[in-house]
Amino acid sequence: MPYPSRYQQVFPGFPPLEFDPTTLGFVNDVSWQHEVCPAFETEDNMLRLWVNYPDPDEREVTDAPRFRLDCKGPDEEFDPLTLYAGETLDPVQQLLRLPFVHQLREGSQLQSPDGLIHDIGPLGIVGPDQKYETLWELLRGFGMLDLVDTDRSDVPFL
Repeated sequence: MPYPSRYQQVFPGFPPLEFDPTTLGFVNDVSWQHEVCPAFETEDNMLRLWVNYPDPDEREVTDAPRFRLDCKGPDEEFDPLTLYAGETLDPVQQLLRLPFVHQLREGSQLQSPDGLIHDIGPLGIVGPDQKYETLWELLRGFGMLDLVDTDRSDVPFL
C-alpha cells in the first residue's frame, strides 16, 4: 500500500518514494510548501528525514544530498544537527540501529567515546568531506564534549 502522504499534495511533481518511511520509523509527514523537498519525522519528533529529488537537476540546489537525517539539538529546538547527508538511504538505516541514536532520542546517558567511534566510524559521517570532519566536531554539535578526554592520541579522527 502506498504511503498516504501530504508530500504528494505539497510537492505534486515529486516522484513516488521508492521506500515507505514508516518502515524506518518516520511516521509523520511534515512536508511543507516553503521547504525544498519532502520531510518525515519520527513519532517523538526527534529525527527528521529529508528526501530530495532523485535527479540532482531537479533539486533546488543541485549539489544538495538526496537524503539528510537531522536530529533535534540539545536545546530541543529543531536547529538541526545533521547525522547524515548523502545519496543513499543505507547509512540512514544503519544510523537508526545505533545505540548512540537511541540514547540521543531518549535523552539518556550517552555511551563512551570509544563506543561512538566504534558505531559511527564505519558509516562515513565523520571524516574529510563530511559534515563533521572529526568526532570532536560531532560531539561538540551534540553538546557532548564532556565525554571526550582531549588527550586521546589513540583516536585518529578525534
